[in-house]
Amino acid sequence: MKRCPTCSRTYTDDALSFCLDDGGPLLSVGGDAPSSFDPNATLAYPAARDTSPPPEAHPSRVQPPNQAIQPPASNWSPGPSQMNYPQPARKKSALPWILGGAAVLLVLGIGLVALIAIVATMSSTSNSSRSNTNVSRTSSNSRTTNTSNTSSGSSGSTLVVRDDFSSEKWSSDGNENKYEDSEYHMHSSTGNYIVVLAPDQSDYYTKNRTVRATARSVDGTASSYGYGVVVHGMLKSGEPVGYSFLVYTGNDPSYAVFHLTGDQDRTLVKWTSSTIVRSGSNSNQLEVRIKGDQLS
Repeated sequence: MKRCPTCSRTYTDDALSFCLDDGGPLLSVGGDAPSSFDPNATLAYPAARDTSPPPEAHPSRVQPPNQAIQPPASNWSPGPSQMNYPQPARKKSALPWILGGAAVLLVLGIGLVALIAIVATMSSTSNSSRSNTNVSRTSSNSRTTNTSNTSSGSSGSTLVVRDDFSSEKWSSDGNENKYEDSEYHMHSSTGNYIVVLAPDQSDYYTKNRTVRATARSVDGTASSYGYGVVVHGMLKSGEPVGYSFLVYTGNDPSYAVFHLTGDQDRTLVKWTSSTIVRSGSNSNQLEVRIKGDQLS
């Protein structure tokens, strides 16, 4: 008789050398199986061996102390459309163009305006060779109007005011700005431009409004600095401020957008050629849409 020393199972076949359960070598034992031996008894097997590989050790990556990580140097440089004006300090109060300032008519050089304007959405993106020359400005202290159509900015626009210049609401001195032939004429001396504010009435405020205008050069002469309109306009320390949309009607018709700050005007969109702008004495249909702090 043979017995497995591991599981204690006995075998009567002496030809066996290894346990049929756990494969361990059998030991020879003498004598018959004890009377207490029960071949049908439940045998206890040892627990299975753990053959899973040991866990891998992952060393932690420790950041060296006091190591300053330098961000990559930016290669960005301002495009030619930006002028070298200092960035104004950010204020906690609302931006000026969020305030509902009165609509403003801006005419540079000789021009006739019959209403008001958008030039920022014109499709052409080619650059004009015209320079953004600094000029002195004159403003009218009396609030005067140029808007012919002012409507609310909602999808179902409601006409708020229409001014065809049939009645004299804008300031008129009979010289630089005056009513003539049911039109409002503005004229400035060389090197100056005129800003005339609309009447200080809620109908002419530009907050969340769409403003349309028709403008042309009276005699077809192209002003060196163009003509156009200003929205969110007001006087600040006697100087006009707002956002001006201008068109140039000379040999290279183009448009530009400026921010009038009362000190140093900033270029938002430099002079850009466009086939949409009509030259000579042809009228230009202009429109500005204001929604919140967005102008388009």
